[in-house]
This record gives sequence, C-alpha cells and structure tokens, in this order.
Amino acid sequence: MIFVNDVINHEEHKRMYLSRIEEYKKTHDSIMPIGYTALPSELEKVSKDHVVHSDFHIADKNHLDFFKELFTNTDMRNLLTKIGGDLHLNEFGEFTWMLESVWFQQYEKNGEHCWHNHPHCHFTNVYFLEMPNEKDKTEVLGLNNKLYSYEAKEGQMITFPGFLQHRSNAITSDRKTIISFNTSYQVPKFMS
Repeated sequence: MIFVNDVINHEEHKRMYLSRIEEYKKTHDSIMPIGYTALPSELEKVSKDHVVHSDFHIADKNHLDFFKELFTNTDMRNLLTKIGGDLHLNEFGEFTWMLESVWFQQYEKNGEHCWHNHPHCHFTNVYFLEMPNEKDKTEVLGLNNKLYSYEAKEGQMITFPGFLQHRSNAITSDRKTIISFNTSYQVPKFMS
C-alpha cells in the first residue's frame, strides 16, 4: 500500500527548503557517514563519489524549527488528515495524526541509501522536493518481497507503512532532495 499525493505550493516549498538546506550545509557536517546509508556487507563496493547530505545524523538538530512552516500550514495538515481518511480511520470517530520525526536527505549523483525501515511509527512519508528523474524515486519492498509499482514525480509525497523495507537506489540525476518524515495516527479510545 502506497499513497501518492500532490503537495500544494510545491514550488514555494522547493525554493525555501533548497535554500535552507544550502545554508545548513555551510554550517554543519551534513555528509552522512557511510554506515548510515550502506549495509555492512556493501561498504567495500560503495562508490567513492557516494554523497548523501542530511540532518538526520546530527545531534544538535532541531527538526521541528527547520520544517515548522511545512507542518503548520493548513495544506499539509489537511493532506495528512486526508491520508487518515483514505485509511478509513474516520469510521472509528475523529482521529488525530502525530508527527514523530522529520529530516532532509539530499543525494548527489550516485548517492544511495540501502534497504531499511522506520520503527516506532505507523507511516513513513517521502516528499520529493527535488527529483529531476522519476526513475530515482524511493523503492518500496512489499511483504511478498516484490517491489511496489507506483508512479510519483517531484512535488508529490508518498506514504507507506513504516515497517516496509525501502531504499533510494544510486540516483542517476545530478541531485535528488527529499523531506522524509514519520507519522502515526490515533483513533478514539472506546470504553467498555
């Protein structure tokens, strides 16, 4: 199950966050250590020009301030509520969603991120902030051990269960930038 949705005001978000990421890279060591992006068995074969920037591995990060505008605007809040509706959570009454964590990743040509999942959340969301080549989209492995087939392009966000294995294969374009975040949903508690 993968939900694909358009992010409203994408061009505005893209300009703001690409600029903000460039500033962040000037003042932080944003290159992810290879141990974050490659499996131990892959370390020897990882390309020397494998570069992935992120704020995920930086201890002094303040993600919520960095991404505050994205998650306080009505459009994103409505989109996350829509996804809850697509999951039919409204059948249980009024539900809420929670933002568990958020970070950016920026892949330079040949940059990649190995198979992994996101524990401690219900859903993983990947907003394709910058993705010139649609073939560079995130790959998601289903429970049947086969890749999910879906179409997505820059300006869209995919949502899928956080326990599913996923990766970014070595990108073919010069750069790809995503905003990744984890969400969970809560339905009302019923008293017996």
